[in-house]
Amino acid sequence: MRVEELAQLVSSITGAEIAYVPNPRKEAEENDLNVSNRHLRALGLDPILLAAGLLDDTIEISSRYKDRINLDKIPARTAWNEDRSQALGVEAEESEYESPIEQQSQQAA
Repeated sequence: MRVEELAQLVSSITGAEIAYVPNPRKEAEENDLNVSNRHLRALGLDPILLAAGLLDDTIEISSRYKDRINLDKIPARTAWNEDRSQALGVEAEESEYESPIEQQSQQAA
């Protein structure tokens, strides 16, 4: 299930409006992740499908504790790089972590 399909499912159940926002990560606009649970089913797994109840439970619990929600934290406004920060209109997050590739390029310079 894609993020957009999940958003449409939530919207159809709750009546919430879908907000289309820029992706904060540097990745393709569309990502397909092909997963299979056939081996787990062969072992006896009987999965709870999102549309078949899990989402209803999540919404019920969220509604019960809605007074605890900090709306200042929604939506997250983290940008992983300068391009994404411009798309979001926020400053990019600074990180002290350097990937091995970044470390190698600095050593080579």
